[in-house]
Amino acid sequence: MSEKNLMVWTCKIVVEGDELPAGFDSPPRMAAENAISDAGFKVLMNSSGWGGTLTNADKQYLDEDNRQDAYYAGVMGTPEDVAN
Repeated sequence: MSEKNLMVWTCKIVVEGDELPAGFDSPPRMAAENAISDAGFKVLMNSSGWGGTLTNADKQYLDEDNRQDAYYAGVMGTPEDVAN
């Protein structure tokens, strides 16, 4: 299969905690797949796993003591700001 007509979307979800239950990624992963399918795209593969890495910008944001805005794909703002 040629890669020239493939698009890969990545998503980074950061949660606080020490342990996640087995299969915990399935519901959000399937929700993303359903949303992409509903938008008219054929999903060829859907995989995920915990253990990704954080960029320096991610770490800087997470280290801020009084963060009030959410961090969405490199954009700061409240969920309402990002939705509009």
